[in-house]
Amino acid sequence: MMAEKRMTDDGLTVAVGERDVVRVFAINLPDKEAKRFITNRATETSRGTYPLREGLGVETLNDTFVDAFPVDDLKGLGLTAFLAEGHGVPAGQLTRDRVILDALTGHVAVITSSAFGGKGVRLKPGPELTLIRSYEIAKPAKPKGKLRSKAAEGVLTPTTRNPKRPRSGKRPWLGIAMLAVLALLIAWVIFGASGQ
Repeated sequence: MMAEKRMTDDGLTVAVGERDVVRVFAINLPDKEAKRFITNRATETSRGTYPLREGLGVETLNDTFVDAFPVDDLKGLGLTAFLAEGHGVPAGQLTRDRVILDALTGHVAVITSSAFGGKGVRLKPGPELTLIRSYEIAKPAKPKGKLRSKAAEGVLTPTTRNPKRPRSGKRPWLGIAMLAVLALLIAWVIFGASGQ
């Protein structure tokens, strides 16, 4: 499997430039503490606190690529379906973990590789986090051979000239006349002003 080439078996090493891997963590905190834990208080101008980043033991965590929420928010969908439909994890990878994923309670963090900014890092989750599993995101299949379409066949023929289009032969003279008037005006200002 390609994911094993880019991440270690334990899923805690993010390779330099890693893409297309989703890591699922259980958050081992009561509801109120979990809400504080997943709240990013850092801004673009200040480092601030981001307990999830600190709990992972990393310097960088772009929360644009982090989904952290109570599992109850997925009622009717389930975490397995969220990973398949929301993150593109192939169903074959999720089959082995369906029972575990759908039995999770409390809060979870679903973190894609892009959250680490392309840096190679070793995640060092604290006691607040348990890595459930890492999954490879499905890549679109590359088409085999050339794409064929009747719309792409044939020869393009040039269109005829629009008869209502104004003739461009008259316009350059108008521009030249305006430039001549402007030059005379500038000359008059320069020489007329110095003659007084």
